[in-house]
Amino acid sequence: MIEIIFDLSEEAPFSTSINNKTHFTEKCFINGFNTSNIQMPARKNHHFLGIQLYPSVIKKQLNTPAGIFSNSLTDLQYLDSSLLSLWYKMKNESSFNKRLGHINSWLKKTRYEIDSRDQMINNFILSDNLSFYSVKKLAAELCYSTRQLSRKMLELTGMNAEDILLYKRYLHSIQLMHSCKEYSLTDIAYRSGFSDQSHYIRTFKSFTSFTPGEYRTRMSRVRGHIYQDVR
Repeated sequence: MIEIIFDLSEEAPFSTSINNKTHFTEKCFINGFNTSNIQMPARKNHHFLGIQLYPSVIKKQLNTPAGIFSNSLTDLQYLDSSLLSLWYKMKNESSFNKRLGHINSWLKKTRYEIDSRDQMINNFILSDNLSFYSVKKLAAELCYSTRQLSRKMLELTGMNAEDILLYKRYLHSIQLMHSCKEYSLTDIAYRSGFSDQSHYIRTFKSFTSFTPGEYRTRMSRVRGHIYQDVR
């Protein structure tokens, strides 16, 4: 999913590091698929409210391919002024249900139909199905040529078809670490579709900058998160 995030905190925006590049949390920003670490310093009080949307909906909603927002926090105030108005409405509410009502009203005004092929891609991205072990098989299942599929995936996620397959295997391995703590890392690599342990370690490190063993030692209760110096 791609997430539109509203910062409803009283404090000023704070800096966030992605790929050693500094981004700031504005009133309303979007975060796409992340294939790099995000380092966000904790502040005394913060209050985020997020809306998760399909990548294909983001393109229609913001007239911008969702892949553009990968590994970044992008200020949305200038892409869609209605989101800034929505932020003001939610900021003036204290009830979550009332804020949700404003979001639903905004979504109803901009509801889009998703065609069947886009829905198939959405389902694939969201599923834990790892039966597709090659780009060719995935392309045939989704009714694309391999070249068309890579272009489509790049547009929606910022990754080509081969990279998205590796990304999903990496995410599946993270899920197994949290849900099946009795599995060895070798078992996890095999069950996540990696050909061998070294391939698994290389892939994991490319997305996180550390090894599966290092992640397992330091992981928090939330998948994909490591908390440091949190009080």
